[in-house]
Amino acid sequence: MDTPVDGTRKKVETALSAQHMKKLIEVEVWEEDGLPRIRYRVVQEALSHLSETALGKKILLTDNHDWTTEQIVAAYHAQTEIEEAFKRAGRPHFVSFSPAFHWTDQKLEVHAFCCVLALALTSLLYREANKAGLDISLEKMMAELSGIMEVAILYPAPRKGKAVPKPTITISSMNEIQKRLFEIFSLERFRS
Repeated sequence: MDTPVDGTRKKVETALSAQHMKKLIEVEVWEEDGLPRIRYRVVQEALSHLSETALGKKILLTDNHDWTTEQIVAAYHAQTEIEEAFKRAGRPHFVSFSPAFHWTDQKLEVHAFCCVLALALTSLLYREANKAGLDISLEKMMAELSGIMEVAILYPAPRKGKAVPKPTITISSMNEIQKRLFEIFSLERFRS
């Protein structure tokens, strides 16, 4: 039967099973007062050696021979943004591709076009917000925009027999981020 120290040793072994971990971290496990104790240290020499030889190295290859080094690196970094856009399309909020409640190829193509268009438009909005100095995630921006609502308020008629009162249209109360987004995107122009 395993003792608590044996169980702890197994968990440490599992944690250190990833590549290079046993070289980087020295761990000592022992029992004291019936409880497992752990002492560890990062082996700085091994970390330095790995940093110099294996970690953080990337080789970028391209067939765009007329690009500058800066353009190649910029294109590589833009890949992350594109991958994030595809991940976003898989999430069930805002610009998700699924679920698609269509059965014909034509309707699926139109659905896909609308999703890609929504992805492009939300990315443009996000870029404009960032350019204006608003540092929030795209998801946070969309959630804040969803919270901005136009509200119709109907006050009771002053006397019976009079015509139905005209609704007063106003904007819901907004937090500071919503006010900033309202200003950045000039949403005032879309009010009824």
